[in-house]
Amino acid sequence: MPMDRSLYPDNWDELAFQIKTEANWCCTECGRPCRQPGESFDTFLKRCWTPSLEMRYPSYEMDGERRVSKAGRFVLTVAHIDHEPGNCDLTNLKALCAPCHGTYDLKQMGRKRVLKAERNGQLRTDDILNGAQLALLSELVVYQRLDPRSGGRRTMVRKPLDAVGSKRKHRAPGNASGWIEERLGNRKRANPSVSYYYRWDSPKGRVSEYIRASQVTRVARMIEAERPALEILRIVVEGKRKISGVSVELLR
Repeated sequence: MPMDRSLYPDNWDELAFQIKTEANWCCTECGRPCRQPGESFDTFLKRCWTPSLEMRYPSYEMDGERRVSKAGRFVLTVAHIDHEPGNCDLTNLKALCAPCHGTYDLKQMGRKRVLKAERNGQLRTDDILNGAQLALLSELVVYQRLDPRSGGRRTMVRKPLDAVGSKRKHRAPGNASGWIEERLGNRKRANPSVSYYYRWDSPKGRVSEYIRASQVTRVARMIEAERPALEILRIVVEGKRKISGVSVELLR
């Protein structure tokens, strides 16, 4: 990927040359030797090639009966340890060959893709099905829809997408309508039992109440309509002899 020169200081070329020289023009990660700009092949071998390096990185390859040089094929680059181009302190720079530099930047590139998609208001299909919500929106949306992967069952999932470094804001506890969680019984059986639980992150703690089969559709519709969670909870626990301590405290 071409570098944006505006993000780097004017003396970047001198700093990069200093880091590469201190590393003897070898990758600090894998030890791969790299040729300097304008350096001849013989000078390169005399400078840093050893029998042990020849075993790991052969200096030539055979093209039929012709021997072709492959030493110095990779370009030596300088990477920022904290991925911040503006921080050019020598302790924040290290010399890496192109393959190692690409591997080192993979994680940060993934984070940038997530943040860019969020800024553009985009979510992947899997994100929506898993209940992901946009982290950079001022007013957050809770995605609570039917999951086609569940075989047509009315399964609600609310799980925020996790990404290191992104500024995530979620609805304050108690404001969301909650969600329905499907639980399977003994999976070794041909037809395992299925049970449904109403879950809600309330100010008093997480609510988890069993839903009767006859109430699942009604509760699902109330969640889709974003009815108040306390109203839904009263429907779920109606007629029950035993409910959780959190529910008792909320319904006082």
